[in-house]
Amino acid sequence: MPASSGYEREGESYNTDFPHPEPLADAPSTHQIPRVRPIDEEPVPAAPAEEATEVLSAIPAAPTVPATASSTAHEPKPTKETPERSGKLIDPTRPALLFGLVLFLFGAIWGPWMATRPVTDLDLGQSLRAGLNPDQNQSEPAPNLTTTPPPAPSVTPVISSVQVLSWNNDDGDHPDRAINMIDSNPSTSWSSRWFDNNQFRDETSVTIVVKLQQKATVSSVTLNMDPATSGGEIVVRNVTDPANPRGGTELASSALSPTTTIQLPEPVETDTIALQFRSMPKGQDGRNWAWISELTVQ
Repeated sequence: MPASSGYEREGESYNTDFPHPEPLADAPSTHQIPRVRPIDEEPVPAAPAEEATEVLSAIPAAPTVPATASSTAHEPKPTKETPERSGKLIDPTRPALLFGLVLFLFGAIWGPWMATRPVTDLDLGQSLRAGLNPDQNQSEPAPNLTTTPPPAPSVTPVISSVQVLSWNNDDGDHPDRAINMIDSNPSTSWSSRWFDNNQFRDETSVTIVVKLQQKATVSSVTLNMDPATSGGEIVVRNVTDPANPRGGTELASSALSPTTTIQLPEPVETDTIALQFRSMPKGQDGRNWAWISELTVQ
């Protein structure tokens, strides 16, 4: 059977060896019409029939070609993170810095406050007791601790008035001149009468009552007297009963001189003192009497 020409219908056969005209006798060989031969190299596929539908088989997937080094180098990196790294990681530096800043501010405020806070004996005693006996403090209540208040500042004594109680209360010892002893004028003075009998009982003796402006601490009394004054005896009393100034508490006694300073053994808090003559000193004329230009209390 002759070779198929590619133009046959299915089930039909065609004669491909068609007759060709005879070449001319006198024609050149180059003008001869070549014989048409069928093309065997690339057969033309037959046209599909109109009434039939061809079902094509599934196209197999192309095999995966492993990527080479050159191809992977130019591939874009994925923009999305893998599921394992999709969660955002927390940087621990910022929380640590914030925590350190809070601690620094707390210490900067609390430290100076504790350093300048006054510590009392009560706080110190309770702290020491709590550190030494922690178990005992939990079971037994701490006793109340009392602190001793600091001593009140002493008040300087200031004389407000001076009164003279004459011998036997007969007003014979110039009570009207008593103010001269506290007028800060040495040229003025007070003096008593002179006595032949120079021994006096406490109840009837000549007494100078000194009143202060307010309660004060008295530690000494100074008398500026006649330059020839000598001898005699004077007593300093703390007056506790204004109605009985001669009966006050005896604090000190001293002999008399031109400048007599009587130092008390212990300072006393009082507002009234009494200077009582148990015997009169001798003056410039040799008689027994007292002469005072200035009186001060310290």
